Amino acid sequence: MNKLSIKGKSVYVVLGMHRSGTSAITRALVVMGVELGNSLMPPIAGNNEKGFFEDTEISALNSELLSSIGQDWHTLALVPTEEFLQSKYAECHQRAKELLRSRLAQAESFGMKDPRMCRLLPFWQKVFAELGLKDAYVIATRNPLSVAQSLKARDNLPPEKSHYLWLEHILPSVLLTQGKPRVLVDYDRLMAEPERQIARMATGLGMESSLDAARLTEFTKGFLDKGLQHTSYTLQDVAEAAEVPDPVKSAVLLLDEIASDRISLEAEASTESFARLAKQMEGMANTLSHQECLDAPRQIAELSRAVHDKGVHIVNIERALGERSGEVAALSQAVHDKDVHIVNIERALGERTGEVATLSQAVHDKDVHIVNIERALGER
Repeated sequence: MNKLSIKGKSVYVVLGMHRSGTSAITRALVVMGVELGNSLMPPIAGNNEKGFFEDTEISALNSELLSSIGQDWHTLALVPTEEFLQSKYAECHQRAKELLRSRLAQAESFGMKDPRMCRLLPFWQKVFAELGLKDAYVIATRNPLSVAQSLKARDNLPPEKSHYLWLEHILPSVLLTQGKPRVLVDYDRLMAEPERQIARMATGLGMESSLDAARLTEFTKGFLDKGLQHTSYTLQDVAEAAEVPDPVKSAVLLLDEIASDRISLEAEASTESFARLAKQMEGMANTLSHQECLDAPRQIAELSRAVHDKGVHIVNIERALGERSGEVAALSQAVHDKDVHIVNIERALGERTGEVATLSQAVHDKDVHIVNIERALGER
């Protein structure tokens, strides 16, 4: 049987660092009629109340790919461009193809988002090409001070590490999507002027005719919640922050120029600037590896704490299970007692029924005797 062909259909990929508003920007694709599928991660209170809009199976595959080279989402290390193009990943490529065939079986377009994809673009772009898909990209950016503050609160990541991670996600997002339909969207601008930013998205992706007024209203009035935008920093804040590395400061200025449409993402000057920053990061590889080693004790402590918390959780579950077992035993005994009581009642009822039958017979016999007496008296 021939496999389902999805050639010519479209896939829209949202790229960006964790905690950069990628979830809200992915949700904005729905305004343009893009399908996100039915396998999305559920919202998590205190983490992402509105939802991640991230496919669970695609996210799991991405985590598996990074894990195969000893990395996680927060690892400070550049992924070699050719790494996941090797034949040893053929099974993963096949799984990715099947996932996309499934998602696009009943849809003309599919939106996918996972910050890990910034590091795994060569893998996915190979999959897109082999399936004959038209790929387009939304690059989400947010002030790195906001990102660092959010990651400090959620994962206790040191700010300097968060800043380098931010840049490690931005650079491949920009450099590996050249020549494709794409648009760069700043999260803070999206929150401040959602209609304008969604119009920019539609233009950059060539989807102006797909904009839906009703869905736009639902997104801006019903979905976006400024109460979830806990921080908003300025360019000046970044410039004055001693913990922000110089390459990150340079990238912030460049991204702001692009997000405000003062220069084009496609301009040669933009490409050259990002390429220079990438070279700087490559030159800092040893330093970043050292930074990762310094961070290892913190990660080990966090893992130990997590293991301890899991142990406590298991003990609590076992205690609750023991209490439930006691409740079940008590209820079982109560049911048994009720059954015995019912049997006794039924036995007593049977005895009463026998007594009633005996009495009824006695009454009948008396009636017959009375009739006989009356007949005898009549004969006299």
